[in-house]
Amino acid sequence: MAGLREWAALYLKGVAMGSADAVPGVSGGTIALIVGIYERLIAAVTAVDPARIRRLLAGARPANIPDARAAFHEIDGAFLFVLLAGIGTAVVAVLSGVDYLLETRPVATYGFFFGLIAASAAVLSAASRSTRRVGRRPRSRGSRSPSSRRGTPRRRFRARCWSCSSPVRSQSVR
Repeated sequence: MAGLREWAALYLKGVAMGSADAVPGVSGGTIALIVGIYERLIAAVTAVDPARIRRLLAGARPANIPDARAAFHEIDGAFLFVLLAGIGTAVVAVLSGVDYLLETRPVATYGFFFGLIAASAAVLSAASRSTRRVGRRPRSRGSRSPSSRRGTPRRRFRARCWSCSSPVRSQSVR
């Protein structure tokens, strides 16, 4: 059982996700990834299916309460409930604030939105570089390709202008 502090932290993560959902161009899923609950959220959402929902709703009858509790735990219902409460709170609060700010200070508000988008792109870019690329097999030391060895002569290519396709200054690459 998680303590009150963990539930409060989860609620605040939901508030952050809801705030991001209310801002144009920023995703709540991005925030979930940044705060570290993305995998659990995906697992909880994919665990929801029609059979579990029926079992959950059948808990209105006293005889079905144990089965409804089991279904609630299978879908990680407490996690979803607290997270959705935070998201709902933030969406209502942030949208009323954004509406006011767009009327009174549109330039600063749009600048803030642009900064949020740029920051989330930077965080995701750094996160993608730190993870191993999927689908690539690591090469063994003995099977290095000839072009990756030191001292290999550089190949030349002709760069082309994007508008007229005329040759541009030659550049050398490995």
